[in-house]
Amino acid sequence: MKFKSIIVFVLMVIMISCNKPVSQETKHVAVSVKDWSSPEKIDPMDKNIADFLEKDLRDYLIKADQAYWNKDYKLAAQNYLYLLSHNVYDIISTYNLACTYALMNNPEMSTKFLYRAIDLGYVDFNYLQKDTDFDGIRQTEVFKAAIDSIGQIIKNLGEDVIVETRTLLKCRIAKPLGFYPDQDYTVVIGLHSHSSNQNELVKIWKHFDIPEFIFVVPQAPFSVPIGLADQFRWNMDEIDSNTKTHSEKLSESYIIDLINQIKTRYKIKEIYLLGLHQGTSVAFDVALNNPSLIKGVIAFGTEYDISKVSQTTLNDAKNVKFYIVNSPKDTYIDPERCKKIKTTLTSSGFNVTYKEIDSEFSITKDALKQSEKWFLGKKSK
Repeated sequence: MKFKSIIVFVLMVIMISCNKPVSQETKHVAVSVKDWSSPEKIDPMDKNIADFLEKDLRDYLIKADQAYWNKDYKLAAQNYLYLLSHNVYDIISTYNLACTYALMNNPEMSTKFLYRAIDLGYVDFNYLQKDTDFDGIRQTEVFKAAIDSIGQIIKNLGEDVIVETRTLLKCRIAKPLGFYPDQDYTVVIGLHSHSSNQNELVKIWKHFDIPEFIFVVPQAPFSVPIGLADQFRWNMDEIDSNTKTHSEKLSESYIIDLINQIKTRYKIKEIYLLGLHQGTSVAFDVALNNPSLIKGVIAFGTEYDISKVSQTTLNDAKNVKFYIVNSPKDTYIDPERCKKIKTTLTSSGFNVTYKEIDSEFSITKDALKQSEKWFLGKKSK
């Protein structure tokens, strides 16, 4: 399954940004129009025509994902199929259905949805060849024929070349109520998760207590290869390790450029980086490599590879503070790696505040409010 990180975006929207609590039971909405088999049978003047919009498809996406990780593949397939019935261009559900059928040892259905994913634009042949979900059917004649055919289809698209260039990226900036241009403010730069965007992460702004800081949320520079048009990420990990490392360096440089531009717009007291999942890795890179620019890092659900950082770099960055929030129930990260980060930073002499929360996700409204007190220097009750 390639797209578990896509669900991070969905979960954050539901758990943090929605006003209404998410029901554990999927909503069932009675739609007055019974026959949607053709446009001619739909009555556009029916006063209840829009009832179907009340159905929250994200509930089904979460159920499908949870069923997959619980190895209830039939339930996962049911929910992915339901999603596809509402959007036949949903490439994520299509590919994940191919994976789910493979795990149910059904190569015929698996390859059917795999071909459909290719039609919709899936082109990551390298990942397809190593995706362990297909290991159980990889040696079947049906799957081997499909792989040969798909390989040729992708080859016919031509060579995939990476070009480095400068571009323009969007950024959201939320300012305090009663903002005064001549006043010094703390700036918090929010770095969204993989497969999300600046418009989603900025929604957490409303969950802070009357914010007294400037919240800057940039769009990550790289689009998600198979996802929605408005989903982005902080590195390119599908080519090779050198490309991945170089793309991470470009993301780091991008945030430095952003900081320099912000300094020309506002009077800044200090700068913090707030990251969610993949965004935390960018936050760590920027802070540890540029400690003179960053006061501290707020990391929600981090899997940063702290082992790649030299002791010299750690010694030079000891003035940076860290506030790390980790949930052992967060299936999108390895909580033990999060603890390792805390141990490494603490043993190196850093000021580390570490919080474990009881949640299915490493960011909650309460965790946000507590982090706000931390970076604004206010005492928690």
